Amino acid sequence: MSLPSATDWTGTCGFRLYPTDEFSSGPSAARLTPVAGGAALALDYTWVHPDQGEQAGHLVIGRPDDAGRVTAALTDSFHQAPEIRVLEGASSSPEGDAHPVEGEGVAVSMEYSGWGWTVAVRLQGGTLAMVMQNVIPEGVEGAEPGAYDVMRAAWTRTDA
Repeated sequence: MSLPSATDWTGTCGFRLYPTDEFSSGPSAARLTPVAGGAALALDYTWVHPDQGEQAGHLVIGRPDDAGRVTAALTDSFHQAPEIRVLEGASSSPEGDAHPVEGEGVAVSMEYSGWGWTVAVRLQGGTLAMVMQNVIPEGVEGAEPGAYDVMRAAWTRTDA
């Protein structure tokens, strides 16, 4: 699916803080925009926190290099706020593809305070999806180490 300009999406986003919590789902919207002359792709999204109300985020994803490596920047009014975080990872899209989220998508990650954070975005079959995971390190009392989903968003295109 080619995205020559901004596209709008609507759907839902589930959120939980801890791996033992149930997901709280609410309405969500997204806008996917090629930026900087096609050098990157911006994903702006909204979601609803069950106690703190509407939240918003901005993810900028660079084009993959010849090895499929991708760099991204993330800011979110709830997650990782107020900093802009740099994440690195990979895309299955071919080198130079202006839309690294197409097909199998892109997965990027970073570390913060000894923990990990991953973001995966995929555009496939008319659905745009994003999953954010927190990665618990070894030695956290009362928690099993490893990744768990914090957010699961799925959107369908509204301007098709």
